[in-house]
Amino acid sequence: MSLSLEEKINMLPSLRATVEAHGLLAKKALGQNFLLDRNITGKIIRLSLNAQNLSDYRGAAVYEVGPGPGGLTREILRAEPDKLTVVEMDAVSYTHLRAHET
Repeated sequence: MSLSLEEKINMLPSLRATVEAHGLLAKKALGQNFLLDRNITGKIIRLSLNAQNLSDYRGAAVYEVGPGPGGLTREILRAEPDKLTVVEMDAVSYTHLRAHET
């Protein structure tokens, strides 16, 4: 039996552990702010869905610019888009994200 998407996301290390393990630092030059609190990232996605009169992202292609350690990315994935494309300029964050690409 394969794992559900939620189970796979829950198996990932915490965002704080990810930031520490990969030495990720928010760079002011790139305007970075890492969102590590799931309450906040969840609320952002819920507000986005509500503004579009959607209950999830099924059938949609979603684009995220500057995913950093992936806090918002995880919440986007929980809303089940058909496709998620992320664009990252920071080399360290990019390397981390590539390691978790599916």
